[in-house]
Amino acid sequence: MRVAVAGFLHETNTFAPNPADMQAFQLGGGYVPMVRGAAMLPAFEEVNLGMAGALRVGQGQGWDIVPILWAGAIPSAHVSRDAYETIAGEIIEGIQDAGPLDGVFLDLHGAMVAEHLDDGEGELVRRLRAVVGPEVPIATALDLHGNISEDFVANVDVLVGFRTYPHVDMADTGAAAARQLDRIMTTGQRPAKAFRQMSYLVPIPFQSTEMSPGRELYEGVAACEAAGALSASLFMGFPATDIPDCGPVAVAYGETQTAADAAADRLAAAYEAAAPAFLENEAYDPDRAVAEALSRAAGPGVGLWSSPTPKTTPARAAFRPPRACCARSSRPRPRTRPSG
Repeated sequence: MRVAVAGFLHETNTFAPNPADMQAFQLGGGYVPMVRGAAMLPAFEEVNLGMAGALRVGQGQGWDIVPILWAGAIPSAHVSRDAYETIAGEIIEGIQDAGPLDGVFLDLHGAMVAEHLDDGEGELVRRLRAVVGPEVPIATALDLHGNISEDFVANVDVLVGFRTYPHVDMADTGAAAARQLDRIMTTGQRPAKAFRQMSYLVPIPFQSTEMSPGRELYEGVAACEAAGALSASLFMGFPATDIPDCGPVAVAYGETQTAADAAADRLAAAYEAAAPAFLENEAYDPDRAVAEALSRAAGPGVGLWSSPTPKTTPARAAFRPPRACCARSSRPRPRTRPSG
């Protein structure tokens, strides 16, 4: 099987001041720096990203892998028009020039907004579908914070989203999407799909899958697959992206439309029912958070200051949590014993 692989990742906070330009993608920040062609294969050997998992599956299945380009930038404001058009253009042109393909794998985020486009990923796959035609299957791996549009779902054959936040399953997600792509290419059968949008947003800190109700919601995703869905994904959405498609969605695939609908309905209903449980979570301002921590602490502890996106908060605000800690700390600093 001859498969083109590419990636283009950005989580966009439309309220942030600093856009993602070409340099941001070239440097990569916390991601792999921009990489093209054959250099992509070694670049992802020891990395926990969707592309890494997909490449492992593809190599294990004996794919003839055609690496195009991978680019990711740390979260910020909109992707600049120049950066979007340059990177998207190179991906589309590279796939168009790649020759006959049996499939395409894309490593994406799901919450990309460009200066001139609300749905960055949706536009990318629209252009891709126009190039490869209706017969070539497209699979994508996505972040659970994706704001997934119905148009995006319509233009891909299968998508798989993360199931952990904090994220630890990026490579596993890429591998799962690659296995779904391999199944489609091997059998020639595209799965039925179902898409559901839900009615309310959840703040980023409360989307954690390590506490309720997020933990139980994502256990429900696995349960849908155990009950017969080929694949199921729940996207909490990224609330800091002010676009029409911002919000949570459920996407499911099945051998029949009935199976896909049943899984998507189950996820959507569980999410809607979890609203009261989400409201039980509480956020604190820095002073109150420190006071609460000190009232509970029997020893050393860890405090987390949550900001949805880097490069979005004024410098003064960035120092409020540590200042609150210093102001409220009643523990004397240990003395340093003189050496010798």
